[in-house]
Amino acid sequence: MIPAFRISAGAIASALTIGAIALPAQQAAHAGHGAASVAAQAPAGPGVYELASDGKGSLFVAFAGSRDKPGGGLITYDAATLKEKKRVELGSSAPYGMGINSKTGILYTTNTRAGNITAIEAASGKIVATITDPTEANAHLFRVLVDEASNTVYASVTGGRIWVIDGKTNTLTRVLENIGATTIGLALDPASNQLYAANMGHNQVAVIDLKSGRVTRRISTDGKRSSMLALDAATSRLFVSNQESGDVSVIDLKENKVIKTIPTGGGALGMSYVPQHGRVYVANRQAGTVSIIDAKTLDKVADVPVAGYPNTVFVDAKGDVFVTSKLKTAKDAQPAGDLVVRMSAPTLVP
Repeated sequence: MIPAFRISAGAIASALTIGAIALPAQQAAHAGHGAASVAAQAPAGPGVYELASDGKGSLFVAFAGSRDKPGGGLITYDAATLKEKKRVELGSSAPYGMGINSKTGILYTTNTRAGNITAIEAASGKIVATITDPTEANAHLFRVLVDEASNTVYASVTGGRIWVIDGKTNTLTRVLENIGATTIGLALDPASNQLYAANMGHNQVAVIDLKSGRVTRRISTDGKRSSMLALDAATSRLFVSNQESGDVSVIDLKENKVIKTIPTGGGALGMSYVPQHGRVYVANRQAGTVSIIDAKTLDKVADVPVAGYPNTVFVDAKGDVFVTSKLKTAKDAQPAGDLVVRMSAPTLVP
């Protein structure tokens, strides 16, 4: 494992600038030529979760609030500088998961406490629809995934269901049932018309045929608390983060089995696959790192330290990598509280 360089609270406090946090010189030097590192970070939250980008230079971060500061909303940043541009308060509809259709400019947030989904105009912050399931007022929603080509939105419900939403009308059109126990992560393969869902309660992945809406097979992850998914459709490999076992399972979807387990660090959770880099990025909450996996060789190539508890990894259309990180403890927490981080990374892998 590559040694982790950790940023102290004092170092961060002395590095505060307008809109973003300038990194200590030691950390910038730690990256080296062409290596991944934390390039910039800015205050966010409280209670930061998922991210999205409009592909036009704006980055959106969902925050759900805290006990001391109830109420959530969205923060819009300049993706290049991480300077805050706008903040939209959503009150009790505190967002956790988030996805965007960059073609229509509509953001979708899963509001776990409220049991609904909010559709928002990304540019204006105007709420255009609140989507609910009349049969389940307290749906514990988690992940949201947008298929831009078909303008369809999928949202996981931890009770073992998946909502299917028509992005044109922003209405719930179908609920897929019997997905599994504690359904969380989602991944879509439009070419095969299949949706993949991570069931944390059973440590398995459900493969769903979207035409019939039924689970066609279930694949064990061989991990513990299997949570989020990243799909490399070109190689038919599905990467699964396992929080409790602190690793990533690699599933060969042709053979329906795990072909490798890659240790990453405690609390492996948020993840993304970046075709431009040939890499999978994994946020390890307890370890305080983002692990980088070579998608071809399936080897871990780096651990990048991130202040706090890195929670979610998001990659925009250009291949830039962003991370949200949650506050540590009152004793050693960074003064800025929760953070949004932009990572520098190789732009091309041979």
